[in-house]
Amino acid sequence: MNTRRLPNIGLVGLGALGSAIAEKLISEGTALSIWNRSSEKVDNPALKDATACSTIEELCQRSMWVLSCVSDDGAMLQVNRAIATSDNKPAVHLSFSSCSPTAVQQAATHASDNSISFINCPVLGRPDVVLAGKAGYLVAGETPSVKSIEPLFAKLGGTVSYLGENSEHAATIKLAMNYFIALTIGGLTEILAALGHDQTNADAFLDVIGKSPAGSPLISLFGGLISRQEFSPPLFDLQLAQKDLNYFADLTSGNPDYFLCSAIKKHISTAATSTDHALDWSGLASHLLK
Repeated sequence: MNTRRLPNIGLVGLGALGSAIAEKLISEGTALSIWNRSSEKVDNPALKDATACSTIEELCQRSMWVLSCVSDDGAMLQVNRAIATSDNKPAVHLSFSSCSPTAVQQAATHASDNSISFINCPVLGRPDVVLAGKAGYLVAGETPSVKSIEPLFAKLGGTVSYLGENSEHAATIKLAMNYFIALTIGGLTEILAALGHDQTNADAFLDVIGKSPAGSPLISLFGGLISRQEFSPPLFDLQLAQKDLNYFADLTSGNPDYFLCSAIKKHISTAATSTDHALDWSGLASHLLK
């Protein structure tokens, strides 16, 4: 456990990723206040040592740093507005959310206008990776504020990539990373579907590529999940992946020559409508395997 004491911290948003971040910080001895739009997420036994707040205003009263982890642009901007207009403004608002560069720029400007330092910090890694202290954090914001929160990342573990003072840079890189992973998942699924239902062929392909220069932990993880068709329960919901792919597509300005982007978006749309239960994004082309 990292024993360095942190200032009072609040966390808004207790979805799968936000809950993992909260649990990891609590396990490291961090005093944490929490708030979530739906109260049942607050009742998670793993978060029993956190202080539950009834409003964002109450959380701001208790916190020098406010962290947030919410689903999309609209939710992030709404939380940012609530923090910026609080009667007890924190020094820092750090957003772990995956959002569009445009929304992140808006949030940073609004926070600055209200004397709050906005740090954008989208996460590379699923909740289990966060809990293991092995996630990646893409950090962009004013250098003095980023340096001030370095002890937070010591508690979280993993790797930190500082991407400069323009907060939207971290958003752009996160979307590019998720697009790359989606391409990998889509390609692996198409290959395994083309190999047919012969598990021997699928196992042989994954073994060969794993031993080759093309092998990687990414291919090993998703190749195994796709081969075994383990697509639920979701650790990263396909709907969230679809949201990020739509944000990435916006970066292409609608250029029709981005054929792979269009194909991945079509895979996701087809997979999402081919089942009545939630899918992990490892199943973004799972309809091919039926």
